[in-house]
Amino acid sequence: MKRINILIVEDQQSHIDQWKNAIIEFNLLADRDDKKIEFSCEFAESYGKAKKLLKTFNFSAAIIDIRLAEDDGKPNENNTKGNDVLLDIVKSTMCLAWVYTGQRTDADIPAYLEEYIELIDRAAQSKSELLETLESKRDIIDSIIEIKHQFSQSKAEHFYSAIWPRWSLWGKDGSGYADKAIIRHMATHLHASFLNEAEKVHPEEYYFTGPMIKGNLDTGDITQVDGTHYILVTPRCEIAQKKNSYYQFVKLEDKYEELQQEKTKLGALEDLAEQKKTSETDCNDVVQQLSNTYEETVGQTVTQRRLVKQALRKKASAEDEELAEINATVISELEKLFELEEAEKKAETALKEAQRKLEFARESVTKADKNIQKQQSKVSKLLPNNGVKISLHILPEIKRLSGESYGPLHAQFEQLTYVNKTDTEMVERYISGKYARLSNEFVPSFVERLGSHFSRIGTPDYSHPE
Repeated sequence: MKRINILIVEDQQSHIDQWKNAIIEFNLLADRDDKKIEFSCEFAESYGKAKKLLKTFNFSAAIIDIRLAEDDGKPNENNTKGNDVLLDIVKSTMCLAWVYTGQRTDADIPAYLEEYIELIDRAAQSKSELLETLESKRDIIDSIIEIKHQFSQSKAEHFYSAIWPRWSLWGKDGSGYADKAIIRHMATHLHASFLNEAEKVHPEEYYFTGPMIKGNLDTGDITQVDGTHYILVTPRCEIAQKKNSYYQFVKLEDKYEELQQEKTKLGALEDLAEQKKTSETDCNDVVQQLSNTYEETVGQTVTQRRLVKQALRKKASAEDEELAEINATVISELEKLFELEEAEKKAETALKEAQRKLEFARESVTKADKNIQKQQSKVSKLLPNNGVKISLHILPEIKRLSGESYGPLHAQFEQLTYVNKTDTEMVERYISGKYARLSNEFVPSFVERLGSHFSRIGTPDYSHPE
């Protein structure tokens, strides 16, 4: 049974008691209902206490009322410090945060979080119902717990193995410089250690999005201006030291629509191949049935020929008075033989026709499989890591929260755009069009491919005169 720590920010004792009862009831029924989690909670009646608890405990979820008591415990209907608790949470800790209040109009959720921070009317959902809803979010809560655990474990290992033994070398002087350096060093270690454990990366790892990419231009910024996509390739050191006179952008060709079209074609070919394989199976079944019929008919014909021979031998040695009866028998057996031979011919003809259809069906399946392979190759050429020419670098699809998707994005290295830093209006257009930034670990491979493109001097075709 996994224990989930919840921070409940609520100042009214009657509601706190209801929360306690709801949690006790949930935990008692959790084992019976195979919920696999139980809740443990801490209560904060004021903003001050909530801040202390956030620094003391590791919460995986938070349920926040907006109107709170003052820090001295006195009630105040105009105190909406629950909004400040929410801001502290989203700035300082990673947990699933919900606002649960009877005063929805008092809630002040940051615009960029409105889609994710649920605002729940206390009158519309009971506390027990809210716990059931929270339990249904177990997948994200489990991920939060695992992420925190992995971060904490890796930080502890690095601190005890590398930072503490070399503490004197960090030269802390009270300025805060060393602290920030240690933080950067720890972040670098976390990144390297987790990356070394990975066999493959998730598409979401390629990009930074959201508020962190707002502001000035930075290397790897991906922007859209007048419907065209670009990525900034100006060295980060030049931008940081303000040495660049221009920003250099590489054009990115959006292959999203083309990829969808090629995938649709691939799907149609795969459906057709399935039909061909079904037809092949049906033809094979028919051939098997006709083959059995033909073999059975051949067997009957062979047997009938034996009977005809026996009748003819009897006729040769028969007395005159027996000839009429034996002749009748011979004629009867011959008629049966003729019928069977005719049936054998028809069965053989039908079998050969079925075998021809089966061969055609097999050829159709082979052709369909080859068409699929060709189409898969077309799809693959649009995707990253496809081994295409060195002058082409492909970035994976970027899915925007609006539902819109871009990419794969093909870098057109021969199409560089220069934007003068002094052209503030144009620079602002590139800044306002930003929607993603290539993650730090993927910038070097992009720049390496860019350098490889321009470092190819090449040799013209040359032939000796005759």
